[in-house]
Amino acid sequence: MQHQLDHLQNHTIVCGYGRLGSAIVEQLRSQGSAVAVVERNPEVCAGLTEDGAIACVRGNAEDDHVLRAAGIERAHALVAALDQDASNVFLCLSARVLNPNVAIYAKADDPATLQKLARAGATHSFSPSLVAGHRIAWQIMRPAVTDLIGIATERGATELAVEELVAGDLPHFVGRRLGETSIWGQAELMVVAVRSKVDGLQFPPRADHLLAAEDRVVVMGRIDSIAQAITQAGSGNRPRG
Repeated sequence: MQHQLDHLQNHTIVCGYGRLGSAIVEQLRSQGSAVAVVERNPEVCAGLTEDGAIACVRGNAEDDHVLRAAGIERAHALVAALDQDASNVFLCLSARVLNPNVAIYAKADDPATLQKLARAGATHSFSPSLVAGHRIAWQIMRPAVTDLIGIATERGATELAVEELVAGDLPHFVGRRLGETSIWGQAELMVVAVRSKVDGLQFPPRADHLLAAEDRVVVMGRIDSIAQAITQAGSGNRPRG
């Protein structure tokens, strides 16, 4: 298991395999993302590693040695989903020191803890009760919008999808303006937003935005249209239609 952990790169560490943590792990694995779990319960950890499908470190996630064993220095993201808010705050502090660049997603059962998590180094902090309440209220007041977002973000949906493209993964994108790329101005594909380190989130995106390797372009469209656009982008050609 340690050998498996040592070879993980750009993975997500999920600390706490409760209802929230297990749901996050399931979704990440369904999308092909590498995951490592940190869990104190030996029975839970043994169950996860029984078939070798999920790498699990047994121990206290607040311990620096445990985080290092899970590959915190090489991780892309960390989810703080421990039972106690105080534990999540301390976990954020430890993770931020061990890896200043890791994206930290931290849970707070008490909404009053959200600011403490942010001060402790969390990139994104959330309260499950607030998230659920917000979603239900939107469903009540704006059912059509909620249904559209649900269809677009549900894994396995065939009608509509929202995907995030990294400009550096598409060789003909870097150094070009967004309006000059093969995904701009297509009838069956919509460029929704661009996130860059320099300008932050652009919504709506600008056609004259000069793409850098780390820029992320958010697109919406049919799955087959997105797949075609990615293929065409890799070849440097503009798709027809």
